Amino acid sequence: MKTIQERIKSRRQQLKLTLEDVANALGVNKTTVMRYESESIKKLPTDIVPPLAKVLKCTPQYLMGWEELENDSYILTDHEREHLDIYRFLDDKGQHTVDTVAQMEYERVKKDNK
Repeated sequence: MKTIQERIKSRRQQLKLTLEDVANALGVNKTTVMRYESESIKKLPTDIVPPLAKVLKCTPQYLMGWEELENDSYILTDHEREHLDIYRFLDDKGQHTVDTVAQMEYERVKKDNK
């Protein structure tokens, strides 16, 4: 089972956030976030857990190790969420067009990466 420090670092990396991104969102120094991710802070201040969870797009319970993320592989960035909102707004014809273009691009990239 991962420690809280490992969960913080892992989650930050999954979201492709820098230490500075997290620090700025929390209003703390980058060094403080580094300490949250290391063993140098034995007990994370309880008042930082909820805002940290918000920045890391998870629950405080996940950070504390009391629950797991439902599906790590489907964590959406704000940009992806925006695309999904737009997609859901489209009618059947619009969704079909997006599906077709996305499939064509997927095949192109897959072919180029061989």
